[in-house]
Amino acid sequence: MIDYKLQNKIILRNFSESSDKHDVIKTLLYRMLRRKYKGCPIYTEYQLEGEIPDIYLDTGKGIIIFEIQKEISPAWLKEMFLRYGDVDLIVVPVKELSDDINELREELNKYI
Repeated sequence: MIDYKLQNKIILRNFSESSDKHDVIKTLLYRMLRRKYKGCPIYTEYQLEGEIPDIYLDTGKGIIIFEIQKEISPAWLKEMFLRYGDVDLIVVPVKELSDDINELREELNKYI
């Protein structure tokens, strides 16, 4: 069941310094998705059948899940695809993205 009170809110799960870049990426990506998918529900850290994706987007044509991840292994990818099933899963690799905000914004364009 979708909780409409939770849509359009940015929820951060971890407040350690090591998560700062993750949180900046999540916030920028959320804002970019908001502009592109006006009127579509977007959730962050939304409880979804036992999983909590970084960003959950319902486009009206399908569900897109965004996972922002520091460490990505083939085993982790396989597990995520099995867990999320029939939704589109987009993995955003934290380590491969720039620390410069302007460059980061440009790099994130390829994920939306």
